[in-house]
Amino acid sequence: RGFTPQQPRGAAFLAKTPVLFKIGCVSPKTMSPKEKGKFEDMAKQDKLRYEREMKNYDPNAPKRPPYVSAFFLFCADFRPKIKSENPGLSIGDTAKKLGEMWNSSSAEEKQPYEKKAAKLKEKYDKVIIQNDYHLVIFSPHRSAFFLFCADFRPKIKS
Repeated sequence: RGFTPQQPRGAAFLAKTPVLFKIGCVSPKTMSPKEKGKFEDMAKQDKLRYEREMKNYDPNAPKRPPYVSAFFLFCADFRPKIKSENPGLSIGDTAKKLGEMWNSSSAEEKQPYEKKAAKLKEKYDKVIIQNDYHLVIFSPHRSAFFLFCADFRPKIKS
């Protein structure tokens, strides 16, 4: 499944959103217009980046195959077996068990999955080249509130 860019959210998101969390006494609602302006400017710049990337977005481009790594192919084969042996196992515990099985597997046991993953990747790359798709990896537009949180999070953690 490929990545589909999200709709941009700008400074209006900051005004409409109730305070989701407070950082000490600092929150977007208590900031001065000058302080908010910094994040709103960052959001505007990010929106321009998003719009520039969207010009190259092709919704008809083929999606990346979901099982492109050897590990995911291995998991697809062994997940049903683990679930049938341990029906009460949570998703996280199942993943942990699959990871342990993969790490304890020898190179010979991993080889068929690695070959199959390489073939899938080669097939996908061939389709991309044949159709001359220009794939761009998108990151969604980041709102002023998101940028505010990203700026203050390290300060709080330290």
